[in-house]
Order: sequence, then structure tokens, then C-alpha cells
Amino acid sequence: MSYILEALRKSERERSLGKVPTLNATTQSMPRRSLIWIWWVLPLVLLVAAAAWWLWQDRMAASDARA
Repeated sequence: MSYILEALRKSERERSLGKVPTLNATTQSMPRRSLIWIWWVLPLVLLVAAAAWWLWQDRMAASDARA
């Protein structure tokens, strides 16, 4: 129990000195991180869509050739 209280007191001291980042500090980095994911996910989605379209066109051509 004393370890917990000591840790709480230490964290409170650090917070009062400004050493611990606040919630506002962590939310400022979020938009940049989400933009990085968009640049990785968007091309991947486009690639999967193009592959699906290509396979669908191939099947349609094969079914037309049989008819």
C-alpha cells in the first residue's frame, strides 16, 4: 500500500513541475499520425479494388467466350 501511495505522490510532484505530458499534448500529435495511415491505406485499397476489377473482367470475358 505504501508503494502505491509513494508512486501517486511522486507522479503528483512531477505533474506539478510540468514533467508529465498532459492530455492536450498527446492529442496534438494525432492528426499527423492519422495522415500517415491514410497515405499507406489508400493505395492499398486502390490496389485491391483494381485487382478485384481485373479478376471480374477476366471472368466476364471467360463467360462470354463460352456462350
